[in-house]
Amino acid sequence: MNPETKLRQLGLRPDKGQNFLTHKPTVKALVEAGEIQGSILEIGGGLGTITEELEERTSDLTVIENE
Repeated sequence: MNPETKLRQLGLRPDKGQNFLTHKPTVKALVEAGEIQGSILEIGGGLGTITEELEERTSDLTVIENE
């Protein structure tokens, strides 16, 4: 699902120049490059694309979203 459709379904409108990373291969490469170990704090989970990938790598994930 493209970001515009998902945002519309959630009743949200991006502001402050927000961008949403949704390309799965890019997300996977980004998370793998982080060599994640232990606890993770994700600030601004957005649409959850990165969150989903992070969930596969840790059982201790906290996501903070302001909107």
